[in-house]
Amino acid sequence: MATTIQRGVRRTKTANIRKQRGGMSRPGPSQKLETSEAKKTTRQNTKLESEGAEFLVLGQLLIAGIPAYKAYTNLRGYDIVATWPETNRVARIQVKSRWATTAPHFLIKTVDECDFVVLVRLNRGSPPWDTAKRVLPPQEPEYYVLAAGEAKNLIAQRETGWDKIWWRKDDFEPHRRHWSIVRKFLRMPKEPKAVKAG
Repeated sequence: MATTIQRGVRRTKTANIRKQRGGMSRPGPSQKLETSEAKKTTRQNTKLESEGAEFLVLGQLLIAGIPAYKAYTNLRGYDIVATWPETNRVARIQVKSRWATTAPHFLIKTVDECDFVVLVRLNRGSPPWDTAKRVLPPQEPEYYVLAAGEAKNLIAQRETGWDKIWWRKDDFEPHRRHWSIVRKFLRMPKEPKAVKAG
């Protein structure tokens, strides 16, 4: 009988200690796995930066003399509309951006609803999850303008189910600030050449 009482006391003490610690027990293997998976799937919220990238592209188009406006309603497949009233033509432009300077790819769903895709590298530095722990200062954004057909040929699908355009700087260099293809699509007059200061 004494032994039974002692065991009961020990169990009661253990329960009280756990209660004082907030009822926490050591995590099992499954709990550890869930925690690590949650960390992997946590993504940085870059909604504001994505909106900013769309306005940056809009500004670049206007500076290039191409009339354009932002599609403020949630239209699937494109974010900006460029137009030239004299030819009654419209260009639908999808903007895809990446916050990190070291971003290896752009996530994209479809290019079937647009005429052009503009890839914007915001170059804001290293992401928090960068395993190399590199400290990269922010740099000026870069713009790469592709026709929808060109972008579609670059899309690759991986095991995650996300469609991606993988970043290769040398391959994309010819598309850098290539706003002239939008002008050509709209059948606009050629942009006047800059006059050198005498």
